Amino acid sequence: MSLEPDAENHPAYTSDDIRTNEGNDGGTGLPPVITPPNPPQPPGTPNQPADDTDRWWNDRKYVLELCGFIVLFLYTIFAGLQWWHIRWANTMMREALSGNNSSLQQTLDRMTWQIKETHEIAKQTLAQATQTTKLATDTHELAVQAKNQADASKTIATDAGTQAQAASNLAISAGEQAKASKSIADLTLAQLNLTQKQFETSQRPWISVPSASLLLYLWQSPTDLNIQPKIEFTNVGNLPASEVHVFQKMFFVEISERDFLKSVKEKQRLFCEQSIREGYDWQGNAQVLYPGKSGTYSRASFEGRVEKNQIFIRPNVPPFVSGVLIGCVIYRFASSPSIHQSGFIFLIDRKDAPTTGIGLSPGEAVPIGDVVLEDAYNGDAYND
Repeated sequence: MSLEPDAENHPAYTSDDIRTNEGNDGGTGLPPVITPPNPPQPPGTPNQPADDTDRWWNDRKYVLELCGFIVLFLYTIFAGLQWWHIRWANTMMREALSGNNSSLQQTLDRMTWQIKETHEIAKQTLAQATQTTKLATDTHELAVQAKNQADASKTIATDAGTQAQAASNLAISAGEQAKASKSIADLTLAQLNLTQKQFETSQRPWISVPSASLLLYLWQSPTDLNIQPKIEFTNVGNLPASEVHVFQKMFFVEISERDFLKSVKEKQRLFCEQSIREGYDWQGNAQVLYPGKSGTYSRASFEGRVEKNQIFIRPNVPPFVSGVLIGCVIYRFASSPSIHQSGFIFLIDRKDAPTTGIGLSPGEAVPIGDVVLEDAYNGDAYND
């Protein structure tokens, strides 16, 4: 163990230090300071502050140098990139300025060309304006002429309207005259028909069937009707009618027949044609009817059957049927080889049906005096 004082930690004053202090104190001398000796350090106690600091810096010196190098390297790269970017921006700017000069020159050339074209268009427009002015002047003159023509046309139209009104008045008068002429023509035609009928009547027999009646009206069952008609006919012509025959048939009208009389007339025509073609017997049942004479025909009774579709059902009235008697009188005369005929249609109905609206009901027992045969032709008999 050394008993020497720690010269590193506690240096002693030297003679120079003492002289310096003496000079500073103005020559006043101070007694030397005697530093008391430090006690010896215990063994094993290190000199910790200085040694730890050196060791810490020594351990981290290479790391700090590496970090500084990395920072310097990154800064160098950043600076290089910044320089390259500035150079690239300058290059682009130079090229842009060069392109702008070219574009400006092209724009200037285009504007010069457009100015020239506009000048030419202006010259053409001026020429067109001159022509348009001339055309407008000509059009005005034409409009004046058209107005004069329109005025003349209006005058002509007014005159034409006057003439049309006069023509209309004439047409109305002509129409009235035409109506009067038509009326006269109709009267003349009717007179001619009458004259022709009178002439024909004067040159041939003419049989009419003015009326008919019932000798028997009896329902055998609710569906079977038995009748016996009596037909009266007269020769209204001027020559005798020979070989006079009467054919007749009874039937009931169906509900579905809308045009009643038209349907019945068609059935009568077919029946008479069939009678002439198939049922005419010239040898038997012959009769001669002289002018102005009348005859009757009443054959034995015959039946008519009622079908379901022939029964009419109406509100507030009993069910009823519409019976019809059709037929024809067939004859000849000496001066004509043809067969002539006069047809008839009679409706079988109640006598008071027009006022009561009640018809004949199937199976109903009605007195024969209350049943009539009504002429459906109303005196205008079918003749041939």
